Amino acid sequence: NFSSEEINSLCHRLEKEASRIEFVESLIMINMEKMESEYLDQANDVINKFESKFHNLSLDLIFIEKIQRLLTNLQVNIKCEVAKSNLQTDGLNSSLEQLQRKVEMCRNSKGDKKMVTSEDLLGFVQTWKEKLGQRIQYLNCRLDTASMTQVVFTDNVMTDLEVESDIMVSSEALEEEAKVDLVTPESFAQPSRMGKPMIEDPAVEVVKKILQLPDEKCSTQPCDKDRSQTGLKRHQNRGEHIVKKAQSSASATSTGSITRYSKPNRMDRKFQVLGEKPPPPAEDFKGIILTLLWESNEHLLNVVEEFYRREKRAVTRPDCMYENFDQCAENICKKILEYHMQTDEYHNSCLIELRAQMRRFEELLPQVCWLVMENFKENHWKRFCVSAEEIRGQFRNYQEKLEKGKDENAQKLHPNLGHPAHFQEMESLCQVEEKRQNDLDTAIVTTREKLEEFTRRYGRHFIANLASFTEKFLLQLDEVVTIDDVRVARMESPRQKTSILIRRKLARLSLKEESEKPLIERGSRKWPGIKPTEVTIQNNILLRKTSCITTTKTTLGHLAAVEARDAVYLKYLTLFEKELKKIQEDSILQVKEAQSWKDCWKRSVLTIQGLYL
Repeated sequence: NFSSEEINSLCHRLEKEASRIEFVESLIMINMEKMESEYLDQANDVINKFESKFHNLSLDLIFIEKIQRLLTNLQVNIKCEVAKSNLQTDGLNSSLEQLQRKVEMCRNSKGDKKMVTSEDLLGFVQTWKEKLGQRIQYLNCRLDTASMTQVVFTDNVMTDLEVESDIMVSSEALEEEAKVDLVTPESFAQPSRMGKPMIEDPAVEVVKKILQLPDEKCSTQPCDKDRSQTGLKRHQNRGEHIVKKAQSSASATSTGSITRYSKPNRMDRKFQVLGEKPPPPAEDFKGIILTLLWESNEHLLNVVEEFYRREKRAVTRPDCMYENFDQCAENICKKILEYHMQTDEYHNSCLIELRAQMRRFEELLPQVCWLVMENFKENHWKRFCVSAEEIRGQFRNYQEKLEKGKDENAQKLHPNLGHPAHFQEMESLCQVEEKRQNDLDTAIVTTREKLEEFTRRYGRHFIANLASFTEKFLLQLDEVVTIDDVRVARMESPRQKTSILIRRKLARLSLKEESEKPLIERGSRKWPGIKPTEVTIQNNILLRKTSCITTTKTTLGHLAAVEARDAVYLKYLTLFEKELKKIQEDSILQVKEAQSWKDCWKRSVLTIQGLYL
């Protein structure tokens, strides 16, 4: 039981405590509202930073992809030109192999109906000349018409371009960066717990990890350092991973700023490594590649200048990009110069292979010359034999006609004609037979003279045609391009032992070895004409030496053509002598047969006349 005073006192105390509790609760609510506002501001700040970082990352990624696409297009265009060059080389090798097979077939197909003629060989030689001309024009390596594409480099280009990293990141590095520590999906469904600040919410942790990703990757995961060069050599089809080395920067953070020391200017001379003006239009390999490199360099510098001029901020991927325009442009110029050096190396290897093909063709050309000359002689001799056979055929036809008269006269000669009463008939028959015999003798002599005259006339015709054909053939060989007509490729001289060099020096010999010895002594040459022999003088087919032939070149083909001409000339003279001897032997045999019949006829007439004496 409480008194009224106690009750009033307790009520007053309760009221005071209630007011204090209400005051404390209001303070707590004010503090909570203030804390909530601060947490919301922090969350908004984190979200804004994340959005800005994501935007910058997307811009940088687009820039990287654009640079990579331009470099890939450049590599594809270069490889297309390399494939075209390799196709020409394969065409020359195929022509050489076909020519070799045709030479073997022509050599082994004598008497065959499907034999390879000299026209076929000359056709293949002409095909080779056309393909070789296209190849030389494409490589622009002919000495008299070569207009070498020259590029003037500034003195400070190579000193300024000593950056060891490239401009792009490989696909492997991009995949590695995608592997991050992820928060489980269940954590997003858990709200902030009592007693924990809002900044420790799982969603905020995810945002923090995204913002810290570039710095963590830069400090913990180095980029791939292996780079494969874009080879311009034949049968090389490997992609290039252009990867930049990681730059060690311990103080780099997500909010750090990178100072840009210079204003982007792609027109600076140190970036115009292939010249300030575009190269002239060209159709040769080096000219086309130079045009591609110059255009790609200009396009890449335009893209880089536009990016670094527009983005006045720190790069988000320092492991894949450069801090400023100068570093990026210098690396691009270095890559362009590497492509240009590889182009020179590939062009030099093409020159080496081309000279080897031309050397092989020149070694194969003498066989073609011998076969062509042999075929020339065979064709002329066949035509001569056909014409001579026509003359002999005419004689045989006339002889057969006379043989019929002989048989008729022999049948009319019977014993009754010996009687004096048939004297007139006997005399008439003897006159007819004598006339027939005289006609046969005349035909034999005329045929022999006609054959001898035709043989000598055709011999003169053959020698004149042989001299004319040889002159034309040698002048055509002057048009064949040799290894002396193209530029000499760069060849590394093999290292010699010190003892060998000492012996050479003591012997006063040159210490340098000739990388490529000539096949024959070059230069203009005067080739002798066809010389007369005792046979040609006796038969009046060649009394004086034919005119000499002057050529502007001296090749194995020229030498083989002249040697084959002389050999064919001597072979024809041998056949010529045999033919004259055969004509005389045939004529003597025919005269003997006619004389034998004359004697037989006289004996028969005397025998019949003696029956009635």
